[in-house]
Amino acid sequence: MPKKMQQKFIEKPVQHYLCWRVVYNPKSVTTPVRPVMDASTNTPGKRCLNDLVVKGHVNSLNLVQMVLRHSIGLNAVAGDLSQFYNSLKLEEEFYNLQRFLWRENLGVDEDVLEAIITTLIYGVKCVSAQSEEAMLRLAKDFEERFPNITKLLKKGRYVDDMGESKRLKEEILKLIEEAEEVFAAVGVECKAWTVNGEDPEEKVAGELPHIGIGGLHWYPKSDIVSVPIPDLHFGTVKRGRIAPNVAIFRGTFGDLENFVPKKLTLRQVVSKAATIFDIRGLLAPIIGSMRLDSRRTCKLVLGWDDPMPDFMRDKWIQNFWRLEQLRGLGFRRAMMPENASSSKARAITAVDAALEMLMMAVYICFQLLGGGWSCQLLIARAALASKNGTIPKNELQSLCSGSNLGWAVVKSLDDWVDSKIVCTDSTIALQWTMSENLPLSIFHKNRVIQILRGTDISDLYHVKS
Repeated sequence: MPKKMQQKFIEKPVQHYLCWRVVYNPKSVTTPVRPVMDASTNTPGKRCLNDLVVKGHVNSLNLVQMVLRHSIGLNAVAGDLSQFYNSLKLEEEFYNLQRFLWRENLGVDEDVLEAIITTLIYGVKCVSAQSEEAMLRLAKDFEERFPNITKLLKKGRYVDDMGESKRLKEEILKLIEEAEEVFAAVGVECKAWTVNGEDPEEKVAGELPHIGIGGLHWYPKSDIVSVPIPDLHFGTVKRGRIAPNVAIFRGTFGDLENFVPKKLTLRQVVSKAATIFDIRGLLAPIIGSMRLDSRRTCKLVLGWDDPMPDFMRDKWIQNFWRLEQLRGLGFRRAMMPENASSSKARAITAVDAALEMLMMAVYICFQLLGGGWSCQLLIARAALASKNGTIPKNELQSLCSGSNLGWAVVKSLDDWVDSKIVCTDSTIALQWTMSENLPLSIFHKNRVIQILRGTDISDLYHVKS
């Protein structure tokens, strides 16, 4: 390093060295093993680098929005920015805060070297807000020349992952071309672009036929998405790796009886249920029933590590087998059918409730050539009802949550969805919502206000059941 550059930071009274460790991410093709810097490690003075920096406020990241935009159009694209944080340079005067020690090849007999991270790096609290501000400024600078790229960066991106869809393949190819031009102008590189109808590149998928987007597996060749079901095991995961001696289930339903611990605990079943990340709610009824079983199990045991009764263990064995059967289940990605007559869609939100469970779902409909409409599930949510709730109150809560979900869909897909309705089978919940002068309790009034905030009264419909 030139002495002139060293003088900017070497004589400062604070010289901070980042602690780091190796973390494993077997899902990553390019960096399955990576060093992770820990800016929260305390110094002898009981302070750390993250105490000195501010977190900032990030309101431009919306993972659900990116996934919805990737799911709506007939043709789709996904991109992955290469070394996103490392594309943003650190001011030289702050080099004193990001020093670290290193040995070549991590050899214990090698000399200790001093190095500096000259870019933004994950693990430092302020980096997320700084990187988002950089991307927002990039979007603004190119807004007049490339409005589609501005929309991609603002609505179709989550940190370094991008997802977008269009009606025509030509629109997708043009979007990729414009994005490459914009990124090249600022020294940012996209690792690879994945387009529906084509196999993913090896650098992002390895030898697998799918890539990850928003927690889902996308098979671009067949344009199918699936919810990844983690392998069933009862070991521990440390730094992203399962211990080599941990048994992973491979077998039939009959084999589960011997595989599942005889003294199955609440902690084990809740952790298994929590490993399933289904951002679109494609498996919402299944996940909802598992949450309900978790609540029932909680009532039957005293603590997290107490064994549950045998009949409840049998129920969880059935749940585990159901998940094994769901492994690899595919769903059509595109909401838009090939014979859609227009790029404009309508959203139908349907809600329902029982004594213990709430369900909310949003369906997307396109008008078809020759008449008729398509209808496909876009997003759903299952929620546990209040322990002290009644069915009418639960119906009102589901109507409120459904109104919020529909509003979020319309906001995310404002250039696709031009109308929406919300449907319920509860006349009582509709009566509470549509009677302006009806005296209501705080519980009811707050939810009515929230419903009408996101849904016009004329868009509320009753469905007989």
